[in-house]
Amino acid sequence: MLQSSWQAIILDLGNVIFEWSSKPTGEVGATLKSIMKSDIYAQYETGQIETEEFCETMGQRLEIDEADIKAAFKNARASLQANHQLVDFIRELKRTTGMAVYAMSNIPRSEIDYLQCQHPQVMDLFNQVFASGFEGTRKPNPDFFKLVIERGELSPERTIFVDDKIENVDAARSVGLYGVRFEGTDALCDRLRDLLPSLD
Repeated sequence: MLQSSWQAIILDLGNVIFEWSSKPTGEVGATLKSIMKSDIYAQYETGQIETEEFCETMGQRLEIDEADIKAAFKNARASLQANHQLVDFIRELKRTTGMAVYAMSNIPRSEIDYLQCQHPQVMDLFNQVFASGFEGTRKPNPDFFKLVIERGELSPERTIFVDDKIENVDAARSVGLYGVRFEGTDALCDRLRDLLPSLD
């Protein structure tokens, strides 16, 4: 496909645009993984409940102090850092091709607000940010992808979607987007250079 045929690129935030300098391990890490796979977290991530209710409900379910849940998420947030190599590459891609750049993320309202406040120099890369906490739906639900396509006035076949989770890439492909799985910054940049020869 010719470079001029591409209209936009949609990027995930966690594990793509942002990374964690240290990830919790052991019991804390296992607890966080359990929390993030729960139905309660899904409600939190889609804006159905707020932070206080989420921590209280989760604490009761796991029989742990809700303050410990807050602390675990606070520590994870504190270790968050931008993938500057990728951000710089995408910024140059946007400048040279004129493509629109969108973010599409499963993320609670409080966390997207944090990113907007603490990392404005990264978040201003995006023409628009679609966050599950504000949209009321999450990947890999096809409705989330359709919402982004409609709001962005995108042609799916002319839009590249990047995510680290294969189930999200498969869902993107199911609605016609060109899905690319993120498997490292260098690999993604090489893939985009192949798709957009003018970047070389």
